[in-house]
Amino acid sequence: MTLAPALQKGANIPVPAGVLRVAVGWTPGRVVDVSAVLVTEEERVRSDGDFVFFNAPSHSSGAVALTAASPGTAGLVVTLPRVEPAVSRIVIAGSVDVGTFAELADLTVELTDRAGRPVGRFVAEPDEPVNALVLGELYRRAGGWRFRAVAQGWNSGLAGLARGFGIAVRADDRAADDRAADDRADDPVDDPDGDAPTATYPTSTYPTSEDVTSDDVTGDEPIGEESTGAEPTRVLPEVADALAADESEAGAEDGGGAEDGGAEAAGGTEEEGGGGEERIRAGWYPDPVRPDLMRWWDGERWQGPPTPILTESDASCGRCGARKRWRLLGGPPACEECAQAIRAYLWDWRARVVSSLTRDDPTGADLEPLWADLRYQRIPESAGWEIVQAVGPAHLERLAAFAFADGVIEPAEVDRIEAAAARLHLAGPDLDALRQRLARGLELARIGAGELPRLPAGSLHLDLDEIVHLDVSATLVQQAAAGPRHAPGRLLATNRKLRFLGETGRGAELGLPKIVEVEARGGCVDIAATTTRGSGSYLVDDPQYVAAVLAGILRVARRQVIAPGSRASRAIPQAVKAEVWRRDGGVCVECGGGEHLEFDHVIPFSRGGASSVNNLQLLCRRCNRSKGARI
Repeated sequence: MTLAPALQKGANIPVPAGVLRVAVGWTPGRVVDVSAVLVTEEERVRSDGDFVFFNAPSHSSGAVALTAASPGTAGLVVTLPRVEPAVSRIVIAGSVDVGTFAELADLTVELTDRAGRPVGRFVAEPDEPVNALVLGELYRRAGGWRFRAVAQGWNSGLAGLARGFGIAVRADDRAADDRAADDRADDPVDDPDGDAPTATYPTSTYPTSEDVTSDDVTGDEPIGEESTGAEPTRVLPEVADALAADESEAGAEDGGGAEDGGAEAAGGTEEEGGGGEERIRAGWYPDPVRPDLMRWWDGERWQGPPTPILTESDASCGRCGARKRWRLLGGPPACEECAQAIRAYLWDWRARVVSSLTRDDPTGADLEPLWADLRYQRIPESAGWEIVQAVGPAHLERLAAFAFADGVIEPAEVDRIEAAAARLHLAGPDLDALRQRLARGLELARIGAGELPRLPAGSLHLDLDEIVHLDVSATLVQQAAAGPRHAPGRLLATNRKLRFLGETGRGAELGLPKIVEVEARGGCVDIAATTTRGSGSYLVDDPQYVAAVLAGILRVARRQVIAPGSRASRAIPQAVKAEVWRRDGGVCVECGGGEHLEFDHVIPFSRGGASSVNNLQLLCRRCNRSKGARI
């Protein structure tokens, strides 16, 4: 395992100009707010939008975004290609509300690239007991980017840091906010009007007033509760049926306590609960017995005891009921404890989403249990969708790379990718470009299967029954004792022959029976034949298209020189593709790019290379073609 270079205070190192992950760690027990400031050469921000912190967790350009934090860790992701030209430095800082940085143990900053490979590591040891600290900075130098370890701070907190870079901090700063919070201490937290709180549902997929009915709970007393004299309860139809069945069962059984019967029957079977297509999904709903409380419905039955219904407000948290803390820069008040818990949970939830897409169901159809877990934690689904749409494009790229691995795109593979895009709610230019690649892959597959283009013969002298299917510019590369020889010309293919017409007048002609194998590799097409004349590597503008046409011609001609099982032998097993993808981190091993990825044989398949983990690597289309040109 490669260790990250250790930096001393003031030292700097070059960093790759791609995606960087900056992780800040410390011994758990305190809360550190990580932030970033994008500044110009004048050491000032262009606007307050250049300040990325807890109330503005991502920059409008998409260049900098905070990551989900957990106890003892926080950080951000920096996409350097998206940094606007006017920005010369990205200052990475941290602040604490309680105590100073001198009281934190093991304060470290670690940089990794997109694939998780270490870039640099810095142990920050501030000289003074400060509550705001510049941990380091990313800055431009000679057309690239570098990182400098800083570890300098001051006692004016996050507000002082913001003012130092020209960010407008409102006059009633942290101290004024604290006084405002104290003034609100006398206000009721739950409901200033004294009314019973009402249930709130975060999305339209929860039941509305049209989905529930106002039915009296069967029986004289609510199950397992004392009579409250409440009005008839509005409950889900499924739940009302389950409760009625429960009371009937509880009254019929000897020795069956009301509380036990309620717990058992409230969860009746799918038929008892009116399941089927109309089954209500898992979520928090008003308890059918106590409408002033809420209870977890897992899709089939009630689970756990009723809990208070909490209402989100400026004063109190709708998740835990605690009093909120007023924040810096005029941002909305927040519950820091819940914010920390949510960040930690979302970090784990993200990993579970990736695992589910990778191993269980690539289309995302089986993510509903994860969404239910998110609702159970009372985390807005919008936070989950941000994660899904962040990992979704990389997942689609993985599916596409797997589909292209054997050189043939099938309609079922395209349908699987489209299903994943629909379920993950993905859209945009990147998806449109992927669809174009898939459409081209389907076209090439049809050509390879025998749906060949027909071209005019022009001035060519052909036999009466010859049909031109290919006519492209090409350069024939043949190996000689003195080195490779390059001969520019035209490559033509008909239903009878393959012809190469050189610009110098010399050429070659191959009958289809003499062709043994055709393979697109990098920027060329390799043609192996039983004779040296005409065989070799042809540099063409579109090798995949040329190879598909030649393969289709041979298939139509029913040439047995192409073994019937050749495609199966070239196919890369799914487990091998997954292992190569994991090993290479889902990026090109040459440039680190994450788009248009292809599985490349280090030793070409046509030269005996195996479709094994050790002989495969991930390359983007540009690097793969560059490799082919070098060969």
